[in-house]
Amino acid sequence: EQEYYIDKRILEKYKGVLVNVEENVPICKKCKNELIINNIEDDNLKRIYSEYRKIKNIITPSEIIKLRNKYNISQRELTAILNFGKMTINRYENGSMPSKTHSDYLRLISKDKNEFFNKVKEAYNNNRISAKTFAKIEKNINNENLDDNNYELKIFIMVLQFLI
Repeated sequence: EQEYYIDKRILEKYKGVLVNVEENVPICKKCKNELIINNIEDDNLKRIYSEYRKIKNIITPSEIIKLRNKYNISQRELTAILNFGKMTINRYENGSMPSKTHSDYLRLISKDKNEFFNKVKEAYNNNRISAKTFAKIEKNINNENLDDNNYELKIFIMVLQFLI
């Protein structure tokens, strides 16, 4: 437990990508060496990851959570559907950086419900998810389709009202 001060530095590159993120580097007042303080390191990483995600179009933890909430599924269920390692979705939702391949696929299934449902069917046929999970997701997708149709109907009615 040493007294320290913060030296602000710019990290220019992360994984070969120009990010220009300000880092807080704790320096021991006594010996002038850099210290590693977990919460400061965590904050630095959050800023670096955030900028890197923007530049490389990597899915964010909140977007993954939104996908799961959309279909009312757990981390474990999404992991099984995608056939990822046990803790992969958990790590991604807690800030770990997904590979570009995983990120692109997660983004695709969050936007394309048909692609997502094909993956769900594959997971069910390969016994990675239960019949109960399959039925729950199918119901959510069908309800989403109803919402889409209602939206289109509402637009149609608004256009008709405008023309009258």
